[in-house]
Amino acid sequence: MSTRSCPAGPDGVRVMVVLNERTPRTAVDVYRALERLKAEGGLDASVVYPYLSRLDELRDRTLVVEDLIRSVTEFRPSILLWVHAHDLGISAKVSDMLRRASGGCAIGFWEADWYDWFQKPFPRQTLGLLKSSDTVFVCGEGAFSGWLKRSGCRDVRYVPSTGDGRFVEHLVPRVFDFDVVMIGSKVRSRVPFRTMGGAVERSKLVEAFTRQYGARFAVFGHGWAGPSAQGPVPFEQQADICGRAACVLGNNHLYARYYFSNRLPIAMQAGRPVVHARVEGYEEVFGRDSGVRWFTTIEEALEKAQGVVSNPSCTAADAEEARVLAESRFTTFHALSYMIRVLSSKRSAQTSAEGIVANPWIDRERL
Repeated sequence: MSTRSCPAGPDGVRVMVVLNERTPRTAVDVYRALERLKAEGGLDASVVYPYLSRLDELRDRTLVVEDLIRSVTEFRPSILLWVHAHDLGISAKVSDMLRRASGGCAIGFWEADWYDWFQKPFPRQTLGLLKSSDTVFVCGEGAFSGWLKRSGCRDVRYVPSTGDGRFVEHLVPRVFDFDVVMIGSKVRSRVPFRTMGGAVERSKLVEAFTRQYGARFAVFGHGWAGPSAQGPVPFEQQADICGRAACVLGNNHLYARYYFSNRLPIAMQAGRPVVHARVEGYEEVFGRDSGVRWFTTIEEALEKAQGVVSNPSCTAADAEEARVLAESRFTTFHALSYMIRVLSSKRSAQTSAEGIVANPWIDRERL
């Protein structure tokens, strides 16, 4: 699907990204994506504001807001993008102050996690910031996106969770340590019926694969016990862990149309065959030849994983197809590129067909 580019206005495209990172440059993928966009002419200037890092330094949210306003006044972005900022305590009033300080920037909010009003509620104190944003970008369609629209968010669009090439830069071929590997913690609510559906399914998957493979199946994450449990793994080592197995198994905690966590594109980038739980809309997002083997039942997951483990040479082509797809469509660069085009069109206030920015992943402009 093609995506039209929109003019940025007389001052060019100047992007400020506000991250909730505690250590600057932890979110390497965002910095690299911005540098690539500048190199390829997708924007003229960019700056990242590490909100939590500044909070640690200044120790007062009011002082951080004042500092952020000064930064916006000096940089004068045409686009201000909040990334996963649900716990920063920013109000609609502050958002309006930042817009005025910039001289009228377009404001976007990117939330790469999925929420559920009952099992994983979104912080309501952040709703004012979302409502004051020109566009809210979310990683699925369902109860969460519906709640945002009913609550007054004017423009809600789909952007998938993304992988990051830094994870696979140093991957080297190795003898497989495991037949199947899975990354994901054991998550349970103190109130059993509030445990997320995907967490329940994950426990059943771990039980079934442990029975089938014993210690040849490895599950990395908090809370697991038994011969397959390997303990937690640092986020940056996910791709390396995937590379240690003949097959990567995955599912989501929550289910919504189009939704998947960043563990899926990271596993795809690692170049190993992936067996993953199917969600409605995946055929639209990934196409029919993604290289990923989708399942809907525990039995189907076992069958598809065994097909990979028994014939590793026959599934190498699937793994390569998935890797190429992930790197061509599901990286932070692709996500930021789309969001910047959308927000540039907002700032240009174009109402003609030329101002429409087609979504690269689904056949709709908006959710």
